[in-house]
Amino acid sequence: MTTTTATGRDAQVEKIRKAIKRVNGLVAKGDEQGVTALGGKVDGQINALSGKGVRALQAELREEWAAARKAAKERAANPGKAVALVGKVSLATTRYQDVPGMVEKVEEIAQVLADGVTLELQTHELALRIARQDFRARIQITNKDGDPDWPGRLKPNKERSAEILRIAGEKFRASDDATADEAADMEKKAAAVQRLAVAIKNQRQNALVLEMAEIDANPTDEDRQIFAKAVAAYPDLPVGQAAQKFYSMPTELKKDALAASRKGELEGGSDGGDGDGDDEKRTPLEFIELNFAKAKAQLAAAEKRSAKLDDDGKAALKQMLAEFKSLMDGFESTL
Repeated sequence: MTTTTATGRDAQVEKIRKAIKRVNGLVAKGDEQGVTALGGKVDGQINALSGKGVRALQAELREEWAAARKAAKERAANPGKAVALVGKVSLATTRYQDVPGMVEKVEEIAQVLADGVTLELQTHELALRIARQDFRARIQITNKDGDPDWPGRLKPNKERSAEILRIAGEKFRASDDATADEAADMEKKAAAVQRLAVAIKNQRQNALVLEMAEIDANPTDEDRQIFAKAVAAYPDLPVGQAAQKFYSMPTELKKDALAASRKGELEGGSDGGDGDGDDEKRTPLEFIELNFAKAKAQLAAAEKRSAKLDDDGKAALKQMLAEFKSLMDGFESTL
């Protein structure tokens, strides 16, 4: 028998645990033959393990398979009910690098981001495009129950996002022999990466709604597997709508929600006015002009105070200005 090294065995174990995760999708679809075939494959991979302490490891993996299969069946039978995982089983993604193809996706998104900055593409359009790519990557990260981390709150997703920005930013690091003008240009583009990151964050809701609509129109087997619980809970709904309902995801584009909110504010005259009752007498344009005049005055006052900021304060102000600019881009997109 060939004895595998510790590193090689770790890779085999990781492969087995990824295979175990697939049981959710198979059970949700009612594919008993698929479950049986997967069980045979997992058992064969477990039997192929070797090395020191292999018997205990094999027993642990078999326990994980049995518990995962049982939990998947209980979820399918009770789609609205949380099912406790048994033993040591966890379906959480521990590192984004362990998701097949994710490292390549991170590099691809970083390249799109950097290319957009270099070509000075429209921030709004570029941010939405990247946000849609990022959503597709984000839902491949799972929590301990095997649910997709669509909000991006888990550590692997946060690390993945940080790596995208790091790679994109590195592309604009000035070389040691760069001229002052070249270094200034690189610094400007590196700052643009950070501004774009804010714009991408602001496009998350729109990206989600658009991608779920795409999933409704053209669902793939991977989509059905990722949202297996939702499909089992709402079998009569399209995959995207089922997932939005099951996970309480947004269903409305942000700009539509924003426009509806602003319409109510303008018609109700309850936002940003003087509080003297005159807002109801103003036209929408007069109301907006008044509030923009106030905003300009406040920004002018803030600019005067900014001269007293230290380096940390200036960095914080730059971030605030980037967020403000992104909000203005979003506002303009509703018109």
